[in-house]
Amino acid sequence: LGLRETLRSSNGPAVTVIEPGTADTVVTCAEGARLDGFTVRGGLAINSPAVGCSDASPKIVNNWIFGIGGIGVSLQGSRNGEIAHNRIWGDPSFNNGGCPCSAVVASGGVRIHHNEIYAADTNGNAEVIEIADYYEPFQIYSNHLVGTLWIDDSVSHSGGQNLIANNVLLGGINGASSNTGPILIANNTIIGNVYLQGDTRARLVNNII
Repeated sequence: LGLRETLRSSNGPAVTVIEPGTADTVVTCAEGARLDGFTVRGGLAINSPAVGCSDASPKIVNNWIFGIGGIGVSLQGSRNGEIAHNRIWGDPSFNNGGCPCSAVVASGGVRIHHNEIYAADTNGNAEVIEIADYYEPFQIYSNHLVGTLWIDDSVSHSGGQNLIANNVLLGGINGASSNTGPILIANNTIIGNVYLQGDTRARLVNNII
């Protein structure tokens, strides 16, 4: 399904399902598209997430998304995407080169908020969210996250402060960065370690760890 504008269900994700039964990405998005109120099941491995939007900034809101075989949502190359008020699951059967797959992979100035997101490995060894190659500051706030939050940056950052705030995170925060903007980690409950390598310029404020 190639989404170019707004696709909104009238009855919500409990009764409105997109499940083609193929290994390919189920929903792709153009710039400015909006997916609102669906259950989406499908995708296979890292190249075929259930919802995959490359170099676009869509709004993915009010959905239940199951990455059958891998990633739930991928917004790679996004500069202003939004993932909000969703439930998102990775697939516990998928293993990418020895590491279970992320439930969400995103880059750019993405905002991820008010979601429940579950990594493939609910023991916290898999990445619940991976932020990589970001050009604009990211914001991750007010989520319930099961798995490790991974921060990685391999391109130049335009400046501005990144935010991780008001989340319940069962799995910790890890990362290896060489050129990020500052990261404010504030008011989170974190069950796990916080371990950031390189020039992350992180500040931890009022967290329970």
